[in-house]
Amino acid sequence: MMRPIPLIYRANLTPAIALLDEIGAPTAKLLRYVGIFTLDHQPSGYLPLRSTWAFLLNAAGAEGLWDLGFRIAERVRVARAGRWGPRVAGAVTLRHAIQTMSDWIRLDMPEVRIGLEKRATRHWFWREHRPDRRHLPGYYVGEQYMLGLMLEIVRKAEGPDWLPHRVEVEASARDWAGKRPEVLGEAIIEFGAARTAIELPPGSLDRRLPSPDSDLALDLSSDFGELPAANLRGSLHQALRSVVCEQELSLALGAKLSCVSERSLQRFLADEGTSWREVVDRVHLETALDLMGERTNSLADIAATLGYSQYPHFYRAFQRWTGESPSAYMKRLDS
Repeated sequence: MMRPIPLIYRANLTPAIALLDEIGAPTAKLLRYVGIFTLDHQPSGYLPLRSTWAFLLNAAGAEGLWDLGFRIAERVRVARAGRWGPRVAGAVTLRHAIQTMSDWIRLDMPEVRIGLEKRATRHWFWREHRPDRRHLPGYYVGEQYMLGLMLEIVRKAEGPDWLPHRVEVEASARDWAGKRPEVLGEAIIEFGAARTAIELPPGSLDRRLPSPDSDLALDLSSDFGELPAANLRGSLHQALRSVVCEQELSLALGAKLSCVSERSLQRFLADEGTSWREVVDRVHLETALDLMGERTNSLADIAATLGYSQYPHFYRAFQRWTGESPSAYMKRLDS
């Protein structure tokens, strides 16, 4: 059984795009290069993690920003970090914040694990990926981003001027261009570590945290919507939903997203009781229904958006999926 495609919640990329737009980077071109295109059609949902990190790596190289991940973290602030951030920002103590982060971060980053461990007399706040993804290009930028947010969480307990004494990072010194970020001060940095970790000051875990700023007091009662799929079929569906309005859903694309050959992808899907055609049909149907529900798109435009060269092809496909014509469905919506 093949593991699901590694994904990341789409909205987590928005701060990076905003930052790059501000400095005049060719953001749209960099996104297209890795197959993400734009975020306009579906701001929610999930993106392939490999494409996201490749985008960040290319952006860091193009703009000479060895510390891009730290810059994004500084811009975001914990309370606005995805869907887990508001809950962490509302924690009572540092221990509570770390536990809350551990419980909720998987909604946005399914493979990230967060925790605490004690070594001798000191506690360490750590983060890692399971399975190990350090071989993926751009991993170090994502690590910088998470380390920057972890440092902010500790500073809520220790004060805004606190600097760590010791830090472990999975990146190499070469990844950081041999430089030292200001957020780490004079900390002892161990490169090439097994996971990202910050040594915590004595007594910090049970210190009370300040209340979130009023402008960051976000609603915690909203529905989290779709969660990351736990199998290949579901994760492939989520990945394809993020690109369906931008490019043709070819078997070659599915194989690229899954990091396997086309034949292997078909075999793995068969093992899960489905097929490539069935996955694509479901993606096309759900997207068509979403676009129809907006009432601002003509049926011909919807057909073209989904890659149908002629409207009759879309018409027949929609009938096959639903048992009624697109126009009949629209009439039911309006009735």
